[in-house]
Amino acid sequence: MTIKHLGGIFGRNPTFNDVTIDGGIYFEDGQSGSYLDDYEEGTFTVSLAPSTSGTITVNPSYQTLFYTKIGRVVYITGQIRVNAASSPVGVVNITSLPFVSASASQTPDTNFITTQVIGAAASPYVYSGYVFANSSTIVLYKNGNQTSAADFDGNEYVSISGFYCAAT
Repeated sequence: MTIKHLGGIFGRNPTFNDVTIDGGIYFEDGQSGSYLDDYEEGTFTVSLAPSTSGTITVNPSYQTLFYTKIGRVVYITGQIRVNAASSPVGVVNITSLPFVSASASQTPDTNFITTQVIGAAASPYVYSGYVFANSSTIVLYKNGNQTSAADFDGNEYVSISGFYCAAT
């Protein structure tokens, strides 16, 4: 790490432990595009919801996912376990992301999530997830089409990993 503009206070090779910064960090040229002012780690609780009718019940011990937010990019990972499904109809949505996604003009077509569903009708299967603009929901796709909620019968493991761009 090179530290600039400190006037030699720390010598040639300073070592730091547990540094707290109030504000942000400028990288390289000091321009606004290279300013990091947000880093956060945490967990969030999700649900699976069919878009039209019915229910998909998630095991409460396996519905907490992890996130790391660096600037506006939110990385998510974890596993959901489905306990039961009752006549699910429509598209499968994974709800309650930790941050609302950016608008289409801020970040077009960059909100993709990879999911693998084990135990579904066509299992194991890699699904794609998409977070639309101004949303806190992942919409699942299979073979380029929105996933049918009928693929879920109540005995699935849904592994999730990916990223999306947050509004702020």
